[in-house]
Amino acid sequence: MPNSKSTSHTSVDRRQAMAMFGGLVVGTQLHGIGSAMAQGAPMRWGSASLGSTGYIIIEALASTVSKMSDVKGSSVSTSGAVENMALIGRNEIDLGQTTSLEWQSAYQGAAPFKQSIKPVQLLSYGVWDQPLVVKADSGINKIEDLVGKRVCPGPAGGAANLLWRLILTKAGIYDKIRWSYGSWRETHDGMKAGAYDAISTILLNGRPASILMELETSMKMKPVAFDGALFAAIQKEQPGAIQNTLDASNWASLTGPSITPAMSGILGSRPEVNDETGYKIVKTIYENAEAIRKIAKELEMVSIEYATRFLLPGFPVNGGAAQYFKEKGVWRNELTIRT
Repeated sequence: MPNSKSTSHTSVDRRQAMAMFGGLVVGTQLHGIGSAMAQGAPMRWGSASLGSTGYIIIEALASTVSKMSDVKGSSVSTSGAVENMALIGRNEIDLGQTTSLEWQSAYQGAAPFKQSIKPVQLLSYGVWDQPLVVKADSGINKIEDLVGKRVCPGPAGGAANLLWRLILTKAGIYDKIRWSYGSWRETHDGMKAGAYDAISTILLNGRPASILMELETSMKMKPVAFDGALFAAIQKEQPGAIQNTLDASNWASLTGPSITPAMSGILGSRPEVNDETGYKIVKTIYENAEAIRKIAKELEMVSIEYATRFLLPGFPVNGGAAQYFKEKGVWRNELTIRT
């Protein structure tokens, strides 16, 4: 559970969202809520841990849709994308932040999921780079140097944990690392306090998230290098994993280009969300995209140009969302419309 620092960190973001959209939606804790929504009740949007980029993004989208359309609802704080997928499967949320990484496993009912889950895609919103970072003077340079070290990949239910589990298992060192888990606020505060040797962090479309920039005011960080061939082997098994190149012009801590594992952000929904509702949701978001982007820099990817760019072929897209994207000329023919 997030600590008091988590709450204070996100209070500014929440006040910004409330000021922009009238304060109709306030994020709440989902943990402990076990029953599905009653039919016709406001929709629940699963976000991520307090202080994370996913939390800011989903709270802004949910509040926009609730304020500017007749599709009412609110965002709820969760452990992240992996948990959101499970919650969609249990009908405990209606929409949720997911990433490209967990869709194949969800449909197959493969680990970390215990049964097949078949959500529908609504829209995408850019790329999350998720490097493991260490103090620049730590002497840790590559993933093999992490053996015996204290590593926190963020929330246990987050996609970063799943991503680094795949990478380090493939490298043969996953069970040789001392693992801890926590919200993104707890993760970065723990690094600052010396509790961890390495943590997973967040960059949006190659630019450091505010929580990483805050950490770097007290210590210089660097990404841990990994073998590109190793990641290529992972991509054969998990096509939602992305290999991205970070540029020093966007992240001052870099001394040159750096390859990092990444994933795309996708808003997923329960299959019961009908086409009319799907159309209203995406139309409302993109007709108000300029206002949404003004809330925080984490929302810069909420743009029609990204709406379908990172959606996954082979997994269904809500028919109403597809109709809107066709009207706007951004539909990709290799995508599949939910029938």
